[in-house]
Amino acid sequence: MSKRFKIGVITDSFLLPFEQALDKAVEVGAQGIQLYVVNGEMIYSSFDEEKVRRINALLDEKGLVISALCGDFGGHGFQNTEENKTKIPASKAVADLAIKLGTKVVTTHIGVVPSEKNETYNIMKAACKEIGEYAASIGVTFAIETGPEKAETLARFIEDVDSRGIGVNLDPANLVMVTGDDPVKAVYTLRKYIVHTHAKDGIMKAYLGPEKVYAIF
Repeated sequence: MSKRFKIGVITDSFLLPFEQALDKAVEVGAQGIQLYVVNGEMIYSSFDEEKVRRINALLDEKGLVISALCGDFGGHGFQNTEENKTKIPASKAVADLAIKLGTKVVTTHIGVVPSEKNETYNIMKAACKEIGEYAASIGVTFAIETGPEKAETLARFIEDVDSRGIGVNLDPANLVMVTGDDPVKAVYTLRKYIVHTHAKDGIMKAYLGPEKVYAIF
C-alpha cells in the first residue's frame, strides 16, 4: 500500500515575518511547515508558555502542522568538544520545544562524518549518542541531514551510535551537490532511518569536497 506524504515548506524561504509566512504557506497549498528555531523571531530560547500557545493557535487556525523543527547550529556541527558544551544542551532544548509544538522531529547537520574512526568521529558519536538518547526519552527523533558524506558512511555511523533517537532527514539534492552520491540508492541505504525529507533542485558545478563546502556555514 502506498502512502501519500504531506507537503510542507520552510517558513524562512518566504523571507517574510512568521505570520505572513504562514499565510503564504496556506496560499501555495502547503499542509505543514518546518520552523528554523536557531535565530530570529522564532529562536528556541524565546518560547515561553504564552508564545507556545500563540503559535499553536495560529497553526490550528490556518490548518497547518509543524513537520519538524530545524535545530541546525552551524559551524562544524558536533566536531568540536568545546562547542558541544553549548550545542548539546541547546539541541536538547530544541527537542523539548518540538514536543510543545506538536512535532516529533528535529533536523540538523552534524558535520562531515569521517570515514575512519578517528578523534573527530568519536567526538561526533558521543554528542549524537547523548542527544539521541535524550530525544528518544521524550519521543523525538534527532534527524541527521544527508549531504556531508555518502549514504553508506552515514548509515555506518548511525548504526555505531546505536540510539533510537537518531534518524535521517533525507536531502537528495545535498547528496548530488556535495558528494555526487546517488540519491535513489541513498533511499535504500538509509530507508530504516528516514523520518523527514527536504526536496529542492541542485547540481554539482564543481567538486570542492564536503569539508570545504560545509566550512562555509
